Amino acid sequence: MPHRMFLGCLILTTKYLLDEPPTSSLWVQCLMLSCNNLFLTEEGVLALELDILKECKWRADIHEHDLLSELGLFMEFMKVAVEAGTSKVDCDLDKAMVHEEEKRTPKENFD
Repeated sequence: MPHRMFLGCLILTTKYLLDEPPTSSLWVQCLMLSCNNLFLTEEGVLALELDILKECKWRADIHEHDLLSELGLFMEFMKVAVEAGTSKVDCDLDKAMVHEEEKRTPKENFD
């Protein structure tokens, strides 16, 4: 269920980035107001977080080289947009991502 994965990632990201993140009970209240077909209890929210953390092997951090790699791809895209003089650039992002993957060393691909 992709929406459960997204929700779990959203909750974990919020907890990771904020000093005082919303409580599980507040997440449950927000879900009841905005998602009629998605019902979770506080225990369900905690279980969802735990499932996501297990899938990520408890690694919730972002390494600088990963960030710079992705930022480099974005900056290449923006450079093309600026040179074209438009904010709407027709490019193949999948091709650019493959090109970016080829530049990485095998060690980076498996970290």
